[in-house]
Amino acid sequence: MKRWLFAFVVALLFTQIINAQQTQPPLNRVGDALHGLIIDVRVEAAQIQVKDGGIWEGRRMLVSEIKYAPDGRSREVLSYQGKVLQRRIVETYLPDGNRESLAIYDGTGKTIGKRSYEYDENGRLVAESIYHGDGSLKEKNVLQSAESGRQQVTNKLDARGSTLETSVNTAASGPQASGSKAKRSVWTTTTAEGNRVENVFEVDSAGDHNDQQFFYARDGSFTKRRVSLVNANATRLEATEYDGANTVTSRSLETREYDSRGNLIKLVTHSWNASLGKFEPSRASYTTINYAN
Repeated sequence: MKRWLFAFVVALLFTQIINAQQTQPPLNRVGDALHGLIIDVRVEAAQIQVKDGGIWEGRRMLVSEIKYAPDGRSREVLSYQGKVLQRRIVETYLPDGNRESLAIYDGTGKTIGKRSYEYDENGRLVAESIYHGDGSLKEKNVLQSAESGRQQVTNKLDARGSTLETSVNTAASGPQASGSKAKRSVWTTTTAEGNRVENVFEVDSAGDHNDQQFFYARDGSFTKRRVSLVNANATRLEATEYDGANTVTSRSLETREYDSRGNLIKLVTHSWNASLGKFEPSRASYTTINYAN
């Protein structure tokens, strides 16, 4: 009797542990820049003016609200212009945090588009289907990965199955020394018309990013280049664009602040003042996060 009772208690505890693991909310959701157990989020923005040697920040305006389900497996993103709802996005997630579905609606509730996702037995994304508001297929992304799990090829197909563009991971390397953060990845995207973009993602041993995009026309001629520099803790993101003659055409800068949980709480956009030869703040965004724990 005692043995049976002991076995029953062990089985009951095991079942409770398994159920708890299955219902544990995902702390990290694919495609969600915020992580953790969150109730809701409010994002406000204000324009900034630099004049008379001072910096003047305007009144904050509501930009968006995000509402999470208690189990963390769905969220609703509401985007506003002024006080008018412009767009609503509803995302659902699988227990492991992978995307399950996405639906986009306009301010009146009309469906604009939907997305669905397919995974292999290892939980790797193998296909993403994108639909029009009426439910008809718009395009589909088909992903191929190596046995190691590293993504190698992405094919974008139209509704008829014809290839729109193909992205190939032509080079990838991880840390060469123990403790090093250095790594490099190269993706080449080619459209059906022959236009090509080469994306080079590099991280040095200190964790700083130096990413570059090279754009080529269908005849192979170089048309423009974009360079993005991001420091290791992602508090400074600077981007510069060049034309085919290597002349600077635009510059931008973002500075970011995070809370103790690593979520973004402030972002300041800076514009380049060519006459003064420096960046100046132009817009600030503030994120207020209401955590569940």
